[in-house]
Amino acid sequence: MSESTEKKDTDRCEPQEIALALFDVLGFSERVRQIGLEAIHKHYEELIKLVQSKAGGRVILSAVPAGNGGLVPATGFFLVESTYFSDTIMLWGKYNLATSLPFYDLCIDFICAALELDLPVRGCISFGEAIMNRKRGIFLGEPIIEAARGESSQAWVGVSFGPSLDTPRYSWLGDLKMVMPFTEHIKTGKEAFVEQLVLDWPRRWRDKYRTDPEQQLNKLNTDQRYSTYYETACRFAKFSVENPEWWKSYDFDTRTFR
Repeated sequence: MSESTEKKDTDRCEPQEIALALFDVLGFSERVRQIGLEAIHKHYEELIKLVQSKAGGRVILSAVPAGNGGLVPATGFFLVESTYFSDTIMLWGKYNLATSLPFYDLCIDFICAALELDLPVRGCISFGEAIMNRKRGIFLGEPIIEAARGESSQAWVGVSFGPSLDTPRYSWLGDLKMVMPFTEHIKTGKEAFVEQLVLDWPRRWRDKYRTDPEQQLNKLNTDQRYSTYYETACRFAKFSVENPEWWKSYDFDTRTFR
């Protein structure tokens, strides 16, 4: 690639269809006071390195839905970009059905890694058209608005989805071990901004660390203002253990997570 072509690519500001995850660090100001700005920055960089190691640009071979109800092979280029500012971290990449599951997988690893670093986060995943140019600091589009509304509409440590999930284009769930129906985390009056479906990050935590995530959640539950967030996350961790095959009893004919 020539220098002029490379510059043109990095300066491009055109709408593209993306999957986006927006995370907010719970109790950010207090965490800065406790460990300092440099430590926060170091943790952020560790999380970005995780993103780059898992989604720095590679071809994904997957199976996606076919028109007859079966699955067909598909490929996609998995490249996820990131940025952070204050208490917010954003991840995004071009939407491709073949890379949707790897994106969910990345988000699950992200929340587990953040929690391990004592950075409890809540997040929201959304889809749609946006103009995203990290080099120029341009971030515009409905997915950002949707994810920001969805993130602030939750009271817990965890990741949910915005309403764009409940559209034919983005509704394929794929590996059901990654997701679970759940509602207790949605703030009263905010039901329109969050789907009743979340990422099952406690399952990954148990598999990776061989411990109960409640131990880490209880360790971080030191601020009365956010106690209910941790308590809800602990209830979800129990729900995850008790419903490892939730899809066997879920009525998919209704396919409504609202």
